[in-house]
Amino acid sequence: MSKERKLENQPYKQILENCTCMHIRRSSRCITQYFDAVLAPAGISSTQLTLLITISHDHSQSLTKISESIGMTKSSLSHMLKPMFEQDLVETEISGNKKTKWLILTERGKLTVRLALPLWEHAQEQLVAKLGESDWQALIEKLARISQTPSVIAD
Repeated sequence: MSKERKLENQPYKQILENCTCMHIRRSSRCITQYFDAVLAPAGISSTQLTLLITISHDHSQSLTKISESIGMTKSSLSHMLKPMFEQDLVETEISGNKKTKWLILTERGKLTVRLALPLWEHAQEQLVAKLGESDWQALIEKLARISQTPSVIAD
């Protein structure tokens, strides 16, 4: 390979080896696929479980607050909710002032969470065991810091 060609490929190699975004997204896809496979018997994906837990954790959250808490745009959240409405996992409730819509779990949604929790616990235990408790804890702490980075950069 000519010297010019090597120089031309250098930025690509640097991105492939060092791009934070690429590495985090690849890791995220791998972990998501793992959890999705484990949760399949419950009939939901890992993303759906996260959303169901978020909704059930605080019943007084609007669509806007939920989208903010999970780092998702309202339009992405609405797109994600569509099959969950079709599966009868969630429904909306209008607030007393009739200006705000709350998301709530249906009975089927609550049952699905109860079915999914032991599957999730097993997947979580396996992943933590594979990483090691201290490495897993360090990873969680670093990811929490990273999740704050975009807003810090924008400031």
